[in-house]
Amino acid sequence: MLTKRQAFIGAIIIIIVTFFLTAGGFVYMLGSVAGEGVLALKLFRVMNIIHSRYVIDVPAGHLVDGALDGMARSLGDPYSAYLYGKDYEELKSGTQGHFSGIGIVMGFKDGQLVVVAPIEGTPAAAAGLQAEDKILKIDGEPTKDMAMDIAASKIKGPKGTVVELQILTAAGAQKTVSIERSDIEYKTVAAKVLENGMGYMRISMFSDNTFETVGKELSKFDKEGVKGVILDLRHNPGGVLGSAVDISQYFVPKGPVVSLVDRAGNKTVYYSENGNPRYKLVVLVDNGSASASEILAGAVQDTGTGVIVGKKTHGKGSVQAVFDLGGCSAIKITYAKYYTPKGRDINGVGIKPDIEVENYPAKDMQLEKAKEVLKEML
Repeated sequence: MLTKRQAFIGAIIIIIVTFFLTAGGFVYMLGSVAGEGVLALKLFRVMNIIHSRYVIDVPAGHLVDGALDGMARSLGDPYSAYLYGKDYEELKSGTQGHFSGIGIVMGFKDGQLVVVAPIEGTPAAAAGLQAEDKILKIDGEPTKDMAMDIAASKIKGPKGTVVELQILTAAGAQKTVSIERSDIEYKTVAAKVLENGMGYMRISMFSDNTFETVGKELSKFDKEGVKGVILDLRHNPGGVLGSAVDISQYFVPKGPVVSLVDRAGNKTVYYSENGNPRYKLVVLVDNGSASASEILAGAVQDTGTGVIVGKKTHGKGSVQAVFDLGGCSAIKITYAKYYTPKGRDINGVGIKPDIEVENYPAKDMQLEKAKEVLKEML
């Protein structure tokens, strides 16, 4: 039978061994990422100095959150971020077709936070925000060096509250707009039958339920004898990648739709299983068409199954993944680039339309051109 002294010594040994095994494993893990275990020790040392010597007590959790946030920021990638608490919850709600805010999708262009597109029927659209508007300040706080998801969390908020944005328009005019937040619930698909066997379908964003809605609208087109479709992706900022790939099944012939390539060169290819698209197709795009909408437009253009009309797209060809860390926290990082079926990298470049057409507030010249082109195809 063990004496109290033996039991005490045994417990101490177990604690020491456990500590070194755990710390050693953690140091090894960090060392494999950083290249040298000494960097991991530096991280622990700084945390210990702050925790023991800083003028006021700082919770360890706060220090860890700050360190992880700094890691994400050091990447210099506006689409990568450490998310926790409210920011993470808002990210999860953003692809489900409803959230509270003003209704814009943002991006970065030439290092500046910009409006990719206002969502139709939202406070942002009613306030006159346009694609390519630069957001200089949010509630008086400059957006320079502000991470994308932090900016989004500052703009979102409870219904009835107001956010103030300082805007620099594409024309070079500065203005300040105050926009009241609202519950953003919107339909991502709108469709109608046009003359001469043509149908018009507007997809404003790719959410989880967009594929199902597109299928229902195309069934209505079939009953009305529609043979050609104008697919309007203008001011569509993207959304769920899988939704765009699924929808491509209706319009893109059998073969690759998009390829994702990671840092190691590993390639994941998404395919269309559609043997023969049943519609003549014209796709409308503009500088507010980004990400998933560029994937669909690029696949149509590369496979020659439709004509692209409008203006050059935004040029977001990177793909992000969210890794849940537990405790209502996650890291979102860019893990791959995507390429069109012909291997084009459109990141920062965009997709140039087959037919470029300017648009004007008084008349939708791009839509008129799309009708003209589709009539000739039919």
